[in-house]
Amino acid sequence: MARTKQIVRKSTGGKAPRKQLVAAIHAAARKSAPCIGGVKKPHRYRPGTVALREIRKYQKNTELLIRKLPFQRLVREIAQLFKDTNLCAIHSKRVTVMSKDVQLARRIQIDKMARTKQTARKSTGGKAPRKPLRAIAAVMPAPSSRGVARKSVPFIGVKKPRRHRPGTVALREIRKYQKNTELLIRKLPFQRLVREIAQHFKHDMRFQSHAVLALQEAAEAYLVGLFEDTNLCAIHSKRVTIMSKDVQLARRIRGERL
Repeated sequence: MARTKQIVRKSTGGKAPRKQLVAAIHAAARKSAPCIGGVKKPHRYRPGTVALREIRKYQKNTELLIRKLPFQRLVREIAQLFKDTNLCAIHSKRVTVMSKDVQLARRIQIDKMARTKQTARKSTGGKAPRKPLRAIAAVMPAPSSRGVARKSVPFIGVKKPRRHRPGTVALREIRKYQKNTELLIRKLPFQRLVREIAQHFKHDMRFQSHAVLALQEAAEAYLVGLFEDTNLCAIHSKRVTIMSKDVQLARRIRGERL
């Protein structure tokens, strides 16, 4: 009989290999109940595993990722911005829309939400700016050579009013009204106007003094903001004088009904 060669495997003495025992211990530890009184440590994936899982997830579905309502609001804001920009270009008698038109439209929209105090010119600490020495020397009279002092001769007649340079008085008034916080409209005429308007809605309506004061403050704040935007529209048209079309443009960009 022919004998076949039999391969004898390496005997382990009836015991499992060491690596298999370690793996079995780790598997049993994972399946065991979580420890009480401690926080379970989150499972850490290898770098890129979660990203690949999300890529496969979004590759399978065909739904939109951006939320619909925020995207609709964004599209409406952009469309409104371009409408206002077109109005600014037409206001400047142009057809081409320029970057300054977009800036004006955005500035009026932002100023509508949050008002900031704007100064007309650089503050001089409450004092008038000092004139240069040459201008002072030109205004001062020359010394008399006849020996008769000019101060001894009294001035007879009407004193000529001093003429300021264009814009000086306006800037002075701007600084004056920016410093104080008092109301500019007279209280009694405004109160009569409020009562007259209220008669169209309800007869014999009464107002507290604080309520009328609050209405007056709100009305003046609205007018100040409107004239700020109107001034921006006039400057955008390369003008200094405010016109009615500037007020209409400012109100239209603000979204008010004309």
